[in-house]
This record gives sequence, C-alpha cells and structure tokens, in this order.
Amino acid sequence: MNRSLKLLLLINGIFNAVGAVILILFPSGMMDIFGIRLTTLQYFICYLLGACSFSLAVLSLYAQKVTDGYSLHIIALTFFLFHLTTAGVGIYSYLQGLSPCVWVNIGIHSAFAVFFWWLGLSGKINNHTNAIK
Repeated sequence: MNRSLKLLLLINGIFNAVGAVILILFPSGMMDIFGIRLTTLQYFICYLLGACSFSLAVLSLYAQKVTDGYSLHIIALTFFLFHLTTAGVGIYSYLQGLSPCVWVNIGIHSAFAVFFWWLGLSGKINNHTNAIK
C-alpha cells in the first residue's frame, strides 16, 4: 500500500473516531452546530450514528495493515461511497432548509471522497484485482 493511502486511512480513522465520541457524548452540541434542536429522546439517532462512525474508525485504522489489493479496493470504495453520500445528503438537507453551516461538513466529506477516489480507486491499488475480474 502506498504511504498516501495509509495516511488517508489514518486521518479518516481519527476523523470518524472523534465524530463518534462527540455524537455519543455531546449529541446536542453537535446538532446545535447545524441549527438542529434535539430532545433527549432524539439523542438515540446520534448514538446510532456515533456507533456507525466508531465502526468506520476501527475499519479505517485496521485497514492500514491490509496488503491485499482487492480488499483495499473494497475498503476504499466503501469510504468513498460513505463520504460521497454524506456530502450528497448534506446538500439535500441544505436545500430543505438546514443551516448553511452544513457546507463545512459537505466540504470535508467531499474532500475525503475525492482523496479516496484518487488514492484508492483510480488504479493505484487495482493491480491485484485483475485476477478476480
């Protein structure tokens, strides 16, 4: 695996781990940034999102040790789609009236999507996938 992809996986893992902690420990603080007010009963949604983010952090951190090209391709594709979809629903939410603060989130997730495409899907690790096609 090239060093750039390894670094991206590390940064992605830290990003998702921090997001998970914030979503689980401070759900109202995270949502206040976007102008969303939650009752304590609605925190459950943040807890679920935090659990998903924690799982993605673990996958990203452990993926740094993966050497199989096909597995790396699937991992990069998963993170690419996660970040692209997150940016997409952010845009949709903005169009539905969510705070313009969401554009920071959209930008961050878009950047991650671009980097996962560039470093993980644009052919740099695909040389091991030819046998599977």
